[in-house]
Amino acid sequence: MTPRVLVRPAAEDDLEAIADMLEDFVRGHPAHDHTRSIPRLREAYFGSSPVARLLVATHDGGVVGMAQWTRIYDMFWAIYGGSIEWLYVRPAVRGLGIAAAIAAEACRHIRDAGGEFLNGAAEAETTGALIVRRLPPPGLSRRPARRR
Repeated sequence: MTPRVLVRPAAEDDLEAIADMLEDFVRGHPAHDHTRSIPRLREAYFGSSPVARLLVATHDGGVVGMAQWTRIYDMFWAIYGGSIEWLYVRPAVRGLGIAAAIAAEACRHIRDAGGEFLNGAAEAETTGALIVRRLPPPGLSRRPARRR
């Protein structure tokens, strides 16, 4: 039987797993030795004024990934959208499409909130491990120009 991946909104019960992933995520970053706490995470995501919506991915019942998204507005195009940040998947389960599942679920939530686009960025050294891996060659998505 194939292990099941589920992406859902984070709950306060997930905070220990989120804090654990955060400690792995921050490894090698200048903030590695900075103090982080579960009460501060609780305040940021579940307090009276949440900074963003947090999603988690589970695999075989354990929390293995996360990302946050916020609603944004593009003034030029006059449309709402969402920004995705802090996308992380535990190394042991990378390559299973969990990052793509998290991004897709964020898109669903953004669409449900009236959004029409997704904005996000990645570090150069991690981009290859994100959603773009294993897509068909770019030429397959190009169509010849048509006369109007």
